[in-house]
Amino acid sequence: VSIWFTAHYKINNKYISIYVYGLYFSDMKIYTLLLLFAPAIAFSQSLTENKKDEFSGKHVKETTVEKLVHPFKMSGFAYNFSIKKIDENYYFNLRMMSLDGSVFSIHKESKFMLKLKNDSIITLISPSYEISGRGGAGSGLSASASQGVSIYYPISRDNIDAILASDIVKIRVITSEGYTEQEVKEVGSKKVKKALSLVL
Repeated sequence: VSIWFTAHYKINNKYISIYVYGLYFSDMKIYTLLLLFAPAIAFSQSLTENKKDEFSGKHVKETTVEKLVHPFKMSGFAYNFSIKKIDENYYFNLRMMSLDGSVFSIHKESKFMLKLKNDSIITLISPSYEISGRGGAGSGLSASASQGVSIYYPISRDNIDAILASDIVKIRVITSEGYTEQEVKEVGSKKVKKALSLVL
């Protein structure tokens, strides 16, 4: 099963996604159009966790996982994200999926860069070495079947304020093989801003 394309629409202030999946059986190609209008994919962003840990005493907040960039072509990478806060520490959870099934890795202290509409660059640093695995990017049909990683990049309050004051227009992720980058549409930037506002 593979996603052929996605389309996003705004209806009643909610973003709705349509996915087209291609199903393959030997030499026969069968296309099934899945119109997913369920609330789960309506981008009604919220907190999945908002509690004080009874053992550590830390207050933890984390948002739903959302789509950041999913290119139309079936090569390169797709990206989901969530935002996490532990006490006063913030994390940008980037979930990166290989669309062609190739294995990849990200070194400790590698950069994740976000270019804003005002031309400023925000640079986040990977806290650990990660190698992709099947389903490593987490939630969703496409993520569970793809080579992926999930990395919690620490992000400062100053960087959060910079994102809220502008828009993300492109991202670049440094991998062990070089780097990959994608333009970010307005809908993706708005979802990042909404997620950040939920944990502040």
